[in-house]
Amino acid sequence: MHNFLRILQNIINNSIEGKDYDINTIIARFLLANINPPLFDLDIETLAFECFTSTSTVSRFCRRYGFSSFSEMKKAYLDIYNIGQELFLDNESNLVFDSKNDKQTLNNYIDLINDALLDFGDQVNFEIIEDLCRDIHDFDEVIIYGIMLPGAFIHHFQYMLLSIGKKVLFYPTNNLQYESITYVSEESLIIVVSTDGNLILKHDKLIRKIHNLKAKKILITQNTTLKRSTSFNQVIQLGNYKHPKVGRYKLQLFFEVLVNKYYQLYVQD
Repeated sequence: MHNFLRILQNIINNSIEGKDYDINTIIARFLLANINPPLFDLDIETLAFECFTSTSTVSRFCRRYGFSSFSEMKKAYLDIYNIGQELFLDNESNLVFDSKNDKQTLNNYIDLINDALLDFGDQVNFEIIEDLCRDIHDFDEVIIYGIMLPGAFIHHFQYMLLSIGKKVLFYPTNNLQYESITYVSEESLIIVVSTDGNLILKHDKLIRKIHNLKAKKILITQNTTLKRSTSFNQVIQLGNYKHPKVGRYKLQLFFEVLVNKYYQLYVQD
């Protein structure tokens, strides 16, 4: 579960090492210090002992961060190691250094990115972007869903719009995203960002709930072969599908253009 790693990351990023010793920080630091290798035999008593606290406090930690039990939290903790392996396999895709041909490897990767961005520039439809800006402006409730790196781009996009008085919502964890669907009204605008389709493919439970919503739903992706794309009223394509590795650069550029256009249309004198 990607969101538990994010939760632990946020806990330690909001505390000062060597100074802050509240129990949530202590538990987070212990779990992060034992990711590789993970503690497969970890039980609630051991975690409480290692963190100088009680099992009831550990249980409260679990509930606070969205888990119904210690066992559920432990499963998410053990999954972090596998997530790390997936992340670095993705990082090495088309970017494998061997200390012999590193310069050429980097140049090949830059060419791949450049080709994808040029394709995006050729394919971009500014009418569609302006229509999306209009929807974001006109809808009172705008909720954007995304995970991992797309989530980071969404977070910054939200920050930019909040700074000019336009409220958009973004829920950074899987649990919050899933729970939020219950409160979405028919008058809302739902935007799902899934560059390669990972959110669509790996979080089918969330997408099925979105499918059943009567709100307007827009998907932003470079992978238009997704079966679940029919769940949306509109699919905005990020150019042609070149390679899963380069979609992130097109998405970053897309959000740069989108926020610039929004400012031009609705804020700039």
